[in-house]
Amino acid sequence: MRKWYHLLAATEGLDGGRRMAGGAPAVAGYVEPARSDRLVPRGDRQQLGTCCFWGNHTGPNPTDRAKNGCKRHLVTDAGGIPLAVQITPANVHDSKLAIAMLDLIPAVRGKVGHPRYRPETYLGDAAYWSRAIIAGTRQRGVTPRFRKIGSEHGSGLGRFRYVVERTLAWFGNRRRLRLCYEKTGDIFQGLHDLTAALICANKLAILENGL
Repeated sequence: MRKWYHLLAATEGLDGGRRMAGGAPAVAGYVEPARSDRLVPRGDRQQLGTCCFWGNHTGPNPTDRAKNGCKRHLVTDAGGIPLAVQITPANVHDSKLAIAMLDLIPAVRGKVGHPRYRPETYLGDAAYWSRAIIAGTRQRGVTPRFRKIGSEHGSGLGRFRYVVERTLAWFGNRRRLRLCYEKTGDIFQGLHDLTAALICANKLAILENGL
């Protein structure tokens, strides 16, 4: 019996007498599967393998017993409006995308004849403090304000950290983004882009209503 390429149950469990589950006749040729086998044998049943739910956009989470997951990198303005969001595996360090996130910030309107393409200041915690990131930030005409590793929160960065943490909580309010259910990173990234657009739309609605 052929059920395309997947079987609902193991052949041994279907035929106790091992007659139907015997070898195929010699005239039957091997059919190359169109995709990799997604079924994993578990006793008398064929279960869907977990490899289908975790793609290249996930990685071992160092803060959650190395479970596969994603990390959300976010840059906001002083009011918490998301300017750039990027999804990476959970084991990617924050400093890896520091300069890339700065380049993802879209240009903003400035004075006539002098448009602003970069923010004035780039704030971050100790995870972003390194000579390469500081040099790359200054090369783009932006003032870096990162907390030095090993120093106390005397630079005032702790007073502004709640802004980005609040925006991260807005992303987490969407159940589809709280955990990674997607099989591909493109879909998960698209859902984050859509959420960022909704947050911006809500901000505009609040400004229009004068709240």
